[in-house]
Amino acid sequence: MWKYVISSLILCAISIEIAAEQVYRWVDNEGRVHYGDKKHARANDVQVAEGHFKLDPSGQTLTLYAIADAELQEDSRQTRGETQQLSVGFQSYRSSLRASKSIIKFDTSPLLQLLQQKELRMASASLELSVIRSESSAKTVRNDAFFVIPSHNLWKEQSVNWPLYYGAQNVPYTIRKLPSMTAPNSSEIKGTQYQIDALALVKALVQANMRETTLELKLQRNSSAVDIRFHAREAGQESAPKIRIEFIN
Repeated sequence: MWKYVISSLILCAISIEIAAEQVYRWVDNEGRVHYGDKKHARANDVQVAEGHFKLDPSGQTLTLYAIADAELQEDSRQTRGETQQLSVGFQSYRSSLRASKSIIKFDTSPLLQLLQQKELRMASASLELSVIRSESSAKTVRNDAFFVIPSHNLWKEQSVNWPLYYGAQNVPYTIRKLPSMTAPNSSEIKGTQYQIDALALVKALVQANMRETTLELKLQRNSSAVDIRFHAREAGQESAPKIRIEFIN
């Protein structure tokens, strides 16, 4: 009994320390992201907010909430980083269709700090996305599976759009050393929640000591019949994109 109480107190102290510590993020001239406990001289320093993660009282579950996300519409310079929806598929635009993809950014520094302070082993990790709707106009069996691909972090929610993110070559810089994930067809999920296995990715992030990662959502197959919509982080923490990590001692 006393062993359990002492263990709980230690985990609680770690949680408080993570939440209270002043952690600052900045980007150097080469686009690399840095973290530290002292504010850097660069003007774009950003303090990491406590609301971007949650460690449950038992210390067995850490939830990382998206710190930024955006919907990107093909060839559009419109900024859609502060809307309440993300999408994957194709959307009607005037008399034609254009592709839509989404990007989600996570701060993984709370995870790295927790693993430095406590000997824990990750048992599972899942990327969770709340579906608003998934539509298909195809008469055959729908194929709306999509890829989740680690990509670059050089974007801001307030200004990102398709041309800025994909560049002149219309291809993003992907981080090939990190594993991608695949979401199943929407007909295979239960309810309105995608739970995509992300354990291999999270382990790779920890091994590479990466404190920030962006995930790009794109259809597995180009199909104008598909339009999947998810809640963005602006919709509230409960339905926001998140990575949930379970630990075992």
